[in-house]
Amino acid sequence: MLDLRTLQPLDTGAIYKSVKKTGKIIILQEDTLFGGVASDISAMIMEELLWSGLMAR
Repeated sequence: MLDLRTLQPLDTGAIYKSVKKTGKIIILQEDTLFGGVASDISAMIMEELLWSGLMAR
């Protein structure tokens, strides 16, 4: 489990390392009507790892 205590600066290296290791990710955030960060984090992971074929299988 990776607990992101801060979003500025966002520890992208730790996120990528965890996703590469497990090949899985669950992004959980507090309920918010607008401006949630989960969609941005998932898009970042998709662009960096999934489309480049770096995720573990």
